[in-house]
Amino acid sequence: MSAVVWLVWFIAAVILTAGQLRWQIDFFGHPGPAFRAALLLALPVLLLLVGLWAWVRRAFLWRYELRMLAVLAAATLLFYEPRATLACLWIVVACYAFGHFVKARAGLGEGAPIEDIAISAAIGFATLIVVLFGMGIAGWYYAPVLIGLLALVSVVFWRHVVALATAVRALDAGWRSADELRSPLAGIAIAFSAVFLISSCMVILAPSLAYDVLNMHLPSALFYGRQHVLLPVPDLDYSYYPQGVEALMTAGLMLAGQPLAQMLPPVFFLLTALLLFRIIRICGGSIPGAALGVVCGTSVPFLHWTGSVAKNDMAMTFFELAALYCYLRWRESGRFAWIPAGVFIGSAAFGVKDVVLFGAIPLTLLFLFAAWRQPRRWPALATLVALFLVFGLFWQVRTWIIAPNQVVPSAAAKSIRGAVLGPDPLRKIQRYLHVGWQIQFEGNRSFESPLHVPLGAFLIVFAPLWLMPLRRARDPRVKVSLWRAVVDEISPAERACLLFAFLYLASWALFWGVLRYAIPPILLLCGLTGERIVRLYGRYGWPLRAVVLGACTYVLVFAMTGVMIIELNGPQLLYFAGRLDKAGYLREALQTYRSLEFLGTVVVPGDAVASAGNCSTAYAPGGIRFVAWCGPKDYTATIQRNIGCKPFQYVVLPDHSQGGSPEAVLRQYRNLTRLFDDSNFSVYRLESCPAH
Repeated sequence: MSAVVWLVWFIAAVILTAGQLRWQIDFFGHPGPAFRAALLLALPVLLLLVGLWAWVRRAFLWRYELRMLAVLAAATLLFYEPRATLACLWIVVACYAFGHFVKARAGLGEGAPIEDIAISAAIGFATLIVVLFGMGIAGWYYAPVLIGLLALVSVVFWRHVVALATAVRALDAGWRSADELRSPLAGIAIAFSAVFLISSCMVILAPSLAYDVLNMHLPSALFYGRQHVLLPVPDLDYSYYPQGVEALMTAGLMLAGQPLAQMLPPVFFLLTALLLFRIIRICGGSIPGAALGVVCGTSVPFLHWTGSVAKNDMAMTFFELAALYCYLRWRESGRFAWIPAGVFIGSAAFGVKDVVLFGAIPLTLLFLFAAWRQPRRWPALATLVALFLVFGLFWQVRTWIIAPNQVVPSAAAKSIRGAVLGPDPLRKIQRYLHVGWQIQFEGNRSFESPLHVPLGAFLIVFAPLWLMPLRRARDPRVKVSLWRAVVDEISPAERACLLFAFLYLASWALFWGVLRYAIPPILLLCGLTGERIVRLYGRYGWPLRAVVLGACTYVLVFAMTGVMIIELNGPQLLYFAGRLDKAGYLREALQTYRSLEFLGTVVVPGDAVASAGNCSTAYAPGGIRFVAWCGPKDYTATIQRNIGCKPFQYVVLPDHSQGGSPEAVLRQYRNLTRLFDDSNFSVYRLESCPAH
C-alpha cells in the first residue's frame, strides 16, 4: 500500500514540477538558442553515462569513487590556483591538528574517521576565529605573523597532523569495504556528484560575481588586510556585525590573495557534507542512505550556490550542525565532555552571523537538557554558560564598545517588530502557513536568483516517505497502527534532529523568509530523507525500484539545471579554457566591472568616489574611499541626499534608472564631466559645488 501511495504522489509531483524543469531548460536559450540546443543534446548523453556508470561500477569501480572525486577536485584546484590551494590545505591541516589535540585532551576519543575530521576541524576553526579576532584587535594582521602562527601549530602538534593522514586513509578504507555501496542508488548519486563538484570548483576558482561577496564580505576583508587591524569599515554598517568568516578571508588575502579568500568559506561546505554523512549514520542510516542523502541535500540549488561562494552561511551551518552532533554523541556515549565541546563549537556560530539565533533556540534546549541530566547539574550549567559568555559574545561586545546602536542588525529589528507587534494575528498565521509554499514554488522571492524553485524537487517528491512505514515488521503477526509503525522507525537520535529542525523552521518562518537562513534544517531533512529512499528501494521488487531510480534521476536533473543557471555562464567557460584572463572574464561577466576598471586609471590615493548602483566595492581601486548605495531603481533621492554637494571627486552612475536620468539629477547640484561610458555605468569627474 505504501508503494502505491508514493507512486501516485510521485506522478502528481512530476506533473506539478515538470513545468518548472522545462522553464529551467528553456532558460538556457537566453544567451542564445545554441546554449539550449547544447543542453538538450548533453542531457540524454549525461543520463546515458550515469546509467552506464551505475551498471559498470558494480564490479569493483565503486571502491575507488571517493578517491576519484578527491583527485578530480584536487587536480582542478591545483591546476588553476596552486598557491591558494596549498595555502588553504595548510590552514585546514593546522586547524585539524590543534582541534584533534583539544579533542584528545578532552577525552572525546577517536570515533569514526569522519567524526574525527569534522569535529577536530570544527574545534580548530572555532579557535582560529578567536585568534584572528585577537590579532585584529592588536593590529597584527600581517602575513609573517600568520605564517609564524601556522608554522608553530604545525610543528608543535605534528603528531596530530599525522593523525589527519591516518583518518583520511581510514575513511578511504571504510568506503572501499562497504559492499552496500554497489547499490544503483549510490551509483546515480556519485555520478551526479561529480557534475556538482565540477560546478562548485568553477564558482570557487573564478573571480566572484556574487553581490554580497563584492559589496560586504570581500570589502571587509580587504579593509582589514590593508589596515592590518579589525576596525569597522567606513560607510559599511555590515562590518559592525560578527566578522568571523571575514577574518578568515583576511587571513586568506594575507597568504594568497583573493583566490584563497574565496576558497576558505567553501571549505565549510565540504566539512558540512562530511558531518551530515556522520549525522545520518548516527541516526541509524545506512551507508548508501547517507551517501544519497548527502548528495541530494548538498545539490539543492540555492544551497549548492551558497556553499560554493565566499559567503558566511555555510560556516554558520557547519558550526550549528557540529554542535548538534556533539549532543547526539552525548546521547550515544553518556560522556558529558561532548556538551561543553558542543557549546564551544556552537559559540563560534555567533561570531559568523546573527541569524544563528534560529539554531540557538533548539541547541540551547538540548544542551540544557543534557546539563540537567548530570548528577551535579548546577556546576554543569555554570560551565556551559561561562563557555558561551567567553567564546560566543566577544564580537557583540566589540560592536557594543565601538557603536552600541549597531549591536542589533536593523533587518532583525524590523523583522521582530513585524512578527511580534503586527496588528492582525490572522494575517501573521496566513503568512506563516504560506512560507512553505513560497519557498518551494515562489522561491525567487526568498532567494536572490531567477529560479522559481531554488529548493529543487527533492523534498516535494519524497516527502510522503516520512509518513510511511518502510522497514519490515519484526513480527508480522503483531498488528500495529500506521502512526506507531512510522514513529517506531525514528531513532532517538533522529528525533533530536527533527526537534532541532522543527524549532529552527518554526522561528525562522515566523520572522524571516530568506532561504539561506534556513540551511541547517533543510539540509538535515534532505539528508535524513535519503535513508528513507534506500528503505523504500530495498523493500520492494524491481518494478518499483526502477521508479525510485527514475525519481532520484529526475530530482538530480532538476537540481543540476538549476545549479547551472545560477553558477555557470559563457565567459566562465572561456576563462577556464584559458581564452580569458581574470580581468577579461570580469569585463564579460560582470556589468559593474568595466567602470571600476577605468576608475583605477584616473583616481589617486585619497580620492573619494560615490556610486549609485555599482556596488562591486571589492573591485574598486585600492587606496580610495569608495561609497556605494544600492537597492532602489530610482536613485533620485539617493543622489540628492548622499551625493549632492558632498566632498566627492568622482561618481559612478547607472545609465538607465526609473524616475529620470541620474546625471541630470546630479547636475542640479554641480558640474560634472563624463569620462567613461559602457552603456551600463558612467564615470564622471565632479566639479566643486558653486558657492551659495
